[in-house]
Amino acid sequence: MDTNVLDITVYSRSTGEIAQISSCDYDLVHHYYDEATQNFILGHYSSNDGYVDVEKSEFVEYPPKPSEFYVFDYETKEWVYLQDFQKETYFNQVNSLAGNKITGKYPIYAQLNIGRTPEAQVMYDYIDAVRALANEYRDKIVAAKSESGIDKLMAEYIVKLDAIQ
Repeated sequence: MDTNVLDITVYSRSTGEIAQISSCDYDLVHHYYDEATQNFILGHYSSNDGYVDVEKSEFVEYPPKPSEFYVFDYETKEWVYLQDFQKETYFNQVNSLAGNKITGKYPIYAQLNIGRTPEAQVMYDYIDAVRALANEYRDKIVAAKSESGIDKLMAEYIVKLDAIQ
């Protein structure tokens, strides 16, 4: 066995997030990481199992993951709810409510068979108003910072959607 070969784990100096694991010649270690933003510890440690405590330069196992919908926040060193997944759920709800509102008043067969009647422009304006409101609230959901904020937006959206006649 070559005693000059090291097993290293490269990690972010700021967060401790593991970037890679490698085996390399002792004289070439500096080629395996960016000295400005990364550091390394000896040993092979997987990013699936934990992170590096940047103060102590030690590997730390993640605490138990609450569910698949959580991601590890390297700043706080805690699992946080995956808001993008949560927001996608709300997007689907906005889209569903808008679709139900439109097809409740103008079923698909009516939309396809309205032809060039005076009612056609009224229908188009109605559909455009519902879609514009849905787009506005999807944008607001993206900007929301908390689940309670999204819940308030959804309640507001439902009231405004119901007001469209």
